[in-house]
Amino acid sequence: MQILFLDDSATKDSWHVGYGGFCIDADVLPALTRDLQELKKRFALPSGVEIKWSPDKTHYLRTKFTGVRHELNKAVIELLGQHDARVICAVHALKECYGVALHGWSRDRATRWAVRQQLRFIAERYERPYLTSLSQDGLIICDEHDSKTEQHMAAQQFAFDMVFGTRYEILEHIAHLPLITLSQFSAPLQIADVVIGVVTSAVGGGRYGVALFDTVARHFLWNPHEGSSGFGSMVSAAVLGFGLKVFPASQDGRARDLFKGLDANFIITDKGWQKR
Repeated sequence: MQILFLDDSATKDSWHVGYGGFCIDADVLPALTRDLQELKKRFALPSGVEIKWSPDKTHYLRTKFTGVRHELNKAVIELLGQHDARVICAVHALKECYGVALHGWSRDRATRWAVRQQLRFIAERYERPYLTSLSQDGLIICDEHDSKTEQHMAAQQFAFDMVFGTRYEILEHIAHLPLITLSQFSAPLQIADVVIGVVTSAVGGGRYGVALFDTVARHFLWNPHEGSSGFGSMVSAAVLGFGLKVFPASQDGRARDLFKGLDANFIITDKGWQKR
């Protein structure tokens, strides 16, 4: 059984909103949880402190943490590589989406619309290529939404998609509607929070997100070119549309720019990441 852990993130000024996280084999979850607790000890964090990308002003990470948050976040992301996790994220630049640009939607309305689109894209990529390539079923576990209305609408749409399929996929390997829980008590969701926080910040041009983007990028789901006997691809070409989707299409150039350093030094083949 595979599990996809999802959380959301948003930038304040640029109106970028993201949804995403990582897929992982359920059998390694106890080890991942233990590793996060050990990481907290290494950074002198009490075990009950919730790790967050953007903690509020009263949070322990802002008021009492004496370490460097960049180093903490990087160490959290690096746990993914130790447990063969794969990242899937979607980010909307709301100011450039038609609802805001043409019809003057409020940020709240545009966010509710974007989250439903993001969940659908992520579910499609979770279904194929991730679950189908493993011939396994999977579950989705999400952090609770800020809005109960948003949560209800997302669940309703997903229920329809499970019955009727989306435009591109039949969700036959996803076993249930997304399950909602509290990230405060879930180590994987705390990791997902950091992952989508980095990606959303980076796509929005935030310097802290950009500084950690390459660390996340090594774990993105990539295009397996199903049916091919062999292939080689630039990292950006392999990842965009699979592990990372940006909306609208005007954001594609910004997303490709984030991969410039990786594209210059690596390619992705049927054997995985390879140095040029």
